[in-house]
Amino acid sequence: MVEAAMQSRDEAESTALAVVPTTPAGGPGAASDRVVEFSASMKDRLLQSAADGTNAGKRDWSSALDLVSEAFEAIRMADERAAASEEYQAELVQRHADHVKVLETRIAAAEKRADAAENRAKTAEGWLSKFHDTIIDEFQRTFASRGGAR
Repeated sequence: MVEAAMQSRDEAESTALAVVPTTPAGGPGAASDRVVEFSASMKDRLLQSAADGTNAGKRDWSSALDLVSEAFEAIRMADERAAASEEYQAELVQRHADHVKVLETRIAAAEKRADAAENRAKTAEGWLSKFHDTIIDEFQRTFASRGGAR
């Protein structure tokens, strides 16, 4: 897998890329590639020295150190971005966890209110049934006593 460590640059500025093999999470065996971005000036120096043939037979340690320095800077910046991203993610997780707790509290309160309302409704239905039965019984007695008196 290739992950690009990229910095934002002007579209007109060209860059050189180098592939640096790494092992993910320090684990042995499973190697991946990491792409490191180098500056346009470094790319230009490398292309110029290759075109001039100045590196034929000898090593340009200064350019190599510059490349290593830029690679470390790109890696450092990628690590900073990763750390900032992880921090932001942790904040989001905490914020969402807090929000979930608030919502759970609201749900529990709503369930208690619903249970209380259901109990009041059952009590009211019981009273309505008693009123209904009492009214019907009284009317039946009244009609029965009037009907028997005639």
